Amino acid sequence: MSKRKEFVLAGSGGQGLVMMGILLGQAANQDGYTVAQSQSYGIAARGGVSFSEVVISDDVIVYPKTSNPDLILALTQETYEMFHKKYPDCLIVVDSDAVSVPEDEKNARSLPLTGYCRKVGNMRVLNLLGIGVVQGFTNAISNKAMEDTIQERFPKECEANLAAFHKGIEFAVATKEQ
Repeated sequence: MSKRKEFVLAGSGGQGLVMMGILLGQAANQDGYTVAQSQSYGIAARGGVSFSEVVISDDVIVYPKTSNPDLILALTQETYEMFHKKYPDCLIVVDSDAVSVPEDEKNARSLPLTGYCRKVGNMRVLNLLGIGVVQGFTNAISNKAMEDTIQERFPKECEANLAAFHKGIEFAVATKEQ
């Protein structure tokens, strides 16, 4: 049986969602997986709904879109509602600073993603924090592959991005253990 992991990374234009998908795909490819990544975004460069779908497999990918995501990361209320409605049984991780989730929602996990970025004074690390969250919940790729990808793509901001990636893993692991 082949290993196939599917992710939806959703939020608002300008939050780095397309880059998140590209980075996740690049690291998975480095680990030897076949990857398909697609994106959708509104006509506005900033502010409209934006999302990236990533499929990782150790076999040929016949259908390159998500059909049964392992995890959805929703950074806005609008994308939470949109994808929760489409995939009600999927694990959905939200930014607690931007998304309100009903208390009885069993498949949602709220994490202070924007709060962390504000605390470190760098909103630009939100995308690597998000990838860390995906990694912490799913262990879909090796940490080393993502670390190498971060070092290659962001040599000047490497330290902050690596710290955000590892903090995202930490957030996810702590939430899983609750």
